[in-house]
Amino acid sequence: MSTWPAFWMLGANFPDTPWPYSGEIDIMEVFQGVSKINTTHSTIHYFKDEAGEYTFTGDSRTFDFPLSDDYHIWTLEWDENVITAKIDDIIYFKRIIDPD
Repeated sequence: MSTWPAFWMLGANFPDTPWPYSGEIDIMEVFQGVSKINTTHSTIHYFKDEAGEYTFTGDSRTFDFPLSDDYHIWTLEWDENVITAKIDDIIYFKRIIDPD
């Protein structure tokens, strides 16, 4: 049996605007079906109105030990220029916000 721990945010216009139109930021996911218990993922899901398509971008960090072996702190920092995801102060995802 596998688990899929995750912590995410949906856009402020959800549920009036359905996903993915409302957007989603996965602060952390450890999904064992695709990767292992030693890998954490962060992903931004969004709908590009001008292109008329759903898209996403993300990254991950793999460790030499299972993440379930100890306590960890996941952090998401978000300002007008960049979104940064960290685990235990280690950056594993960074996305520059491009207004275009």
